[in-house]
Amino acid sequence: MRGRLIRGEAVCLLNLGNIPAGLAAAQASADVFRSPQIPPGSRNLAWENVASLGSQLWRAGQSALSIELLREAIAHLESGGATLVAGQYRITLAGVYRDLGQTDDARAALPPGDGLPPAVRGAFLAESAQLHLATSHPEPAVADCRELVALWRAHPYTPAPEIASAEALLASACLAAGNAAEATVLATQAAEVLGPSQHPDAASCLVILALAQAHSAGVCDSAMIGEAFRLIEAAPLLGPAEKARLKKAETAKIQQSSADVPVVAS
Repeated sequence: MRGRLIRGEAVCLLNLGNIPAGLAAAQASADVFRSPQIPPGSRNLAWENVASLGSQLWRAGQSALSIELLREAIAHLESGGATLVAGQYRITLAGVYRDLGQTDDARAALPPGDGLPPAVRGAFLAESAQLHLATSHPEPAVADCRELVALWRAHPYTPAPEIASAEALLASACLAAGNAAEATVLATQAAEVLGPSQHPDAASCLVILALAQAHSAGVCDSAMIGEAFRLIEAAPLLGPAEKARLKKAETAKIQQSSADVPVVAS
């Protein structure tokens, strides 16, 4: 309990911009979970808490310590036989590396994709697709996303926003593969689900729609792109680092678009 309380303090401090105190609290939290006094039967749970701390540090913008803690925790989880939990955090680690542009390390971090339960398989497919997009391989990204959408649609209890977020990722992959028409259809239906709740993935839908319009009409609606960035900034559950990361991703999508057209105000 003490380690989790300190972990929460660390994340709050980091999101408030008190980086030195936040990192010190994060190290203190990790030290609690590393304690040799933890009973053998509880050590995998302790290392899962270290991995969770690493994941939260990434979302708070502290990639270096995030990688350190994730790698340490994954190694201990795997040696302790908790391979499924380790696999979940391998997917997180891959996302950290991808965010830093270290795509070879990201690919190496991913666990084997076969034999995973649906929730973990879904996370694997989403990360694999984003990694393919980051390395300019849209066709395998489309294949991953199609499987992801089918996976969530087939599960009777998948929340509608989860399906819509997968459709938004598929739309992004389709656009990168040059299929602007399908990207438009997918982004439109995903936005209808994500938009009313101002889900941050609705921003991606708006950018895709603006870029798809550019492919077909020769102009790109700057108001739509502006609204996408406003949605990210207004998202109440995202910290500053997460907002910056999403804005960076959407900016890269715009810059990488093959549509060499002017951006105009509507």
